[in-house]
Amino acid sequence: MAANRWNVLINLLKDRPHVRGAEVGVQAGKTSRYLLRALPGLKLLYCVDMWRFYPAYESDRVRPGDEWPSQRLMDTDRQKFLTVLKEFGERIELLEMSSVAAAAVVEPESLDFVFIDACHAYEYVQQDIRLWGANVRPGDLIAGHDYEFPSVAHESGLRSRNCFGGVGWGVKRAVDEAFGDKAKVAGAYVWWTVKE
Repeated sequence: MAANRWNVLINLLKDRPHVRGAEVGVQAGKTSRYLLRALPGLKLLYCVDMWRFYPAYESDRVRPGDEWPSQRLMDTDRQKFLTVLKEFGERIELLEMSSVAAAAVVEPESLDFVFIDACHAYEYVQQDIRLWGANVRPGDLIAGHDYEFPSVAHESGLRSRNCFGGVGWGVKRAVDEAFGDKAKVAGAYVWWTVKE
């Protein structure tokens, strides 16, 4: 089986508590769907996304000729998410708002895990780790995506801007500052740690 974020996350969760979790940044719902199918013990998954395009947002994932990001494609991802996740009914709770607003909706230390895959600019990853980490129980999983992901900017020697004007992705920096050597990389650019 090829390594991808949902398989890595499923393997991390299968032998630890996973009754109640959150995915911050769901895009079209692929990870959410795989988690809910593979983990029948997952009774509630908060799915957080705004699906909003901001003109200042440019991603190092964009290559010449790509349309992403654009509001039209974000609207398409939102519709895909709503279609794909219908089958899970009350096992999902959609929080269509910023990650900051959503973190305030969820009770502190009420989650068995959080998977952070929203805005990848340093300040936003740092903020999500702090806010969503507070919602995870001690001893449970804080994880995220795109740690050391090779960017187009890096490969081409360019400095691209992304997510509200930040330069380059800041996932690695934010994770390293928050957790130091306690953060592990599990493959498919997934980082994880256990909350102390």
